[in-house]
Amino acid sequence: MFVFQMWGRHQVLPQRLEDVCEVGHALDLTQSASHLNWKGGWTRENDWNCKICGRYHKSGDLWYRCDRCIFQFDVNCGTKMLQKNVIHHPSDKHPLICISKQLLAKCDACGKEHKGNFYHCYICLWSKMIHSDCAFLPQKLQIQHTTNDVFSHIHPLNLAYSFPVEDQISKNLPRCRVCRYGFSYRTNLWMYKCEKCRYYTHLDCATSRNEPFMSILKSPGRPNYLPNMYKH
Repeated sequence: MFVFQMWGRHQVLPQRLEDVCEVGHALDLTQSASHLNWKGGWTRENDWNCKICGRYHKSGDLWYRCDRCIFQFDVNCGTKMLQKNVIHHPSDKHPLICISKQLLAKCDACGKEHKGNFYHCYICLWSKMIHSDCAFLPQKLQIQHTTNDVFSHIHPLNLAYSFPVEDQISKNLPRCRVCRYGFSYRTNLWMYKCEKCRYYTHLDCATSRNEPFMSILKSPGRPNYLPNMYKH
């Protein structure tokens, strides 16, 4: 562990962060070194930038770095990562960063407009914007009660991050079991499904807060079972 002073407080940082870069390499906390610039001389000032926040640093500053994929970030972003401002989400091969300023924007996971904190990928050119409510949805849902013979299924529903047109065609263009509308115009939106029974729902339909029918079965960092999470 390394003790680093920031904003008048001491932050304890680990010497190594595991599974941070896109290919799963570990990043070690080291002191950045000078390197040759394009003129053949040694660059010592403003010679590297954090790949998360973009801030430039002088050589000698501390960084977390993977030399194999040339990925590095400063200790400030390392601290934020430890504070869950950076998450590793199955929907993206890169880490997702929480935008510090609250926004009113359309969520690319559910397709709805939200106000609050959004996560995005700092590497992808056309990065999706994922609202925090969707970013932390459980990977599995159990539809618990029957409501008008619609909200009932014996198997847990798995979270999926797209529904390509070719898959829809191969499954005879299924409709959402909740709202009865199709998925053809929402191919890149997330959804819940049971492939065994070909039971599919839109994300916003499956997580509707107007129906007390859901229970969380599996969600990182949360209890295995929370009965009737959404209530009137």
